[in-house]
Amino acid sequence: MTWKEVKELLTNTDLVIIPTGSTEQHGPHLPLSTDSLIAQAVSIRVGKLIDAPIFPVLDIGHSIEHLSFPGSISYTPETMLAVIRDISTSLTTHGFKHLVFINGHGGNNAVLELSIQWIRNNLKFWAYLFNIGEIAQEKWNKSKIGAQDNPRKVLHADKIETSMVLSIAPDKVKQTRIVPKSGKNKTKILESSFIGSLGWNAKDMGDSGVIGDPTGATSLEGSALLDHVATRISKGIKSAQKSW
Repeated sequence: MTWKEVKELLTNTDLVIIPTGSTEQHGPHLPLSTDSLIAQAVSIRVGKLIDAPIFPVLDIGHSIEHLSFPGSISYTPETMLAVIRDISTSLTTHGFKHLVFINGHGGNNAVLELSIQWIRNNLKFWAYLFNIGEIAQEKWNKSKIGAQDNPRKVLHADKIETSMVLSIAPDKVKQTRIVPKSGKNKTKILESSFIGSLGWNAKDMGDSGVIGDPTGATSLEGSALLDHVATRISKGIKSAQKSW
């Protein structure tokens, strides 16, 4: 897209979608780009549903909990906040007034919550945050495979993420390396209904980097999850648009 195309686009909409992901380990079977692939795929679906442009995916996030695995890269919270602040300032300078963050990595949540508050209170424009994992869990718990699991939080490189990547980029899933849930688990509380928060490291959950169980994942379930998440986000945005 050229600058002239962006200028023309701004005559039709002042909303832009910003996918946020990460570059971090996702077990021995999923790529480092898993969260970014999912965030981008959902954002593309949402963009088509509401006819909105999509900013290039932010493929580095706050991933400190995964740095014990080679290949993982993390911003500090301060750096990530500064990056989002600068991107948002640039976009609003050009005329975008509604910034929609579609997030594929749970570790980004806290920084993104701070970011949308900063945007609203400093730039005076509207910013929205949708977390893919939270919305995917709704659909998963009602699915045939999900019904076999105990209701829980979305974990990491589990059936949910593996199913979605199988739908998006099956060639990037090393299916012969899919391993069942690790037997070593120092913090089982993360897989329980614990209502508090806990500082943790991926190594606490096992040596494979997998948190949860990826076995039984299917591309069909992944496609259904992606469509569900995109539809729910689109409805959320359209609901907000009624009050603009």
